[in-house]
Amino acid sequence: MEEQVALIEHACAVFENPSNQAAHQEASATLLAFRNSAAPIGVCQHVLQSSSSEQAKFQKQLTGTVAVLLKRGWVDESPEERHAFFSEVESTVAGTSDAAARRTGIEILEAVVSEFAPSTASPLGLAWEQHDRCRKSLQQHYLHTFYQHAATIAGETAQAATQGQDQGVCSACLSLMAAVLTWDFRPGNGHAAYLGTRPASDSLQVQPGPSWRGLLLGPDSCPWLHPLLAHLHNQPDSVLAQRARQLVVSLRAT
Repeated sequence: MEEQVALIEHACAVFENPSNQAAHQEASATLLAFRNSAAPIGVCQHVLQSSSSEQAKFQKQLTGTVAVLLKRGWVDESPEERHAFFSEVESTVAGTSDAAARRTGIEILEAVVSEFAPSTASPLGLAWEQHDRCRKSLQQHYLHTFYQHAATIAGETAQAATQGQDQGVCSACLSLMAAVLTWDFRPGNGHAAYLGTRPASDSLQVQPGPSWRGLLLGPDSCPWLHPLLAHLHNQPDSVLAQRARQLVVSLRAT
């Protein structure tokens, strides 16, 4: 298993720096095999726990690479295959008491949101039409579920988070929720001009539609959020407090 960990670590590093085409193709093949393994999320968690690299940097590399590989195969995969992947992520997050595994699953979902959003997407050498098809598909079929899933887990872990006992799960959920809320829900092909760049500050960002109203504005929408902020009033500079405030700002903007 240690050999597998080292192999995936190396492949992630090479995949991010494609100056050597042959090495990049070899790394891509290694990571595709990892992506298509029977339980990639479980393998991902094991790799992160066993990695000899600096943890935060490698975790970002690995989750980002999973998102890139998912996007590369998005058009060719069936809806059932996509659903199976996300079902595994969600079951890992919801069905385990392992906080590190839950956090990893949430961070993979956020990496997917970032990779599929045109303003933060990697070019990947793909045609614009493929980027746009991926964006539309994620927006129509998955974003709502991602947000709802993160909100549920955040509510379950908020109290433990105030005591530093959730290993960052709640904070990861807040970050995912904010990422979903900053998604530009513009229909059509309006993103082509700024693929990989953030929209100008004066551009109009389209908010979620009516189907989101109950989730975002209903009486049971994030009842834990303001109590969480109240608990964190003595820790205003903590990552958890900053993410909670950002989520409040994003919710008010919807």
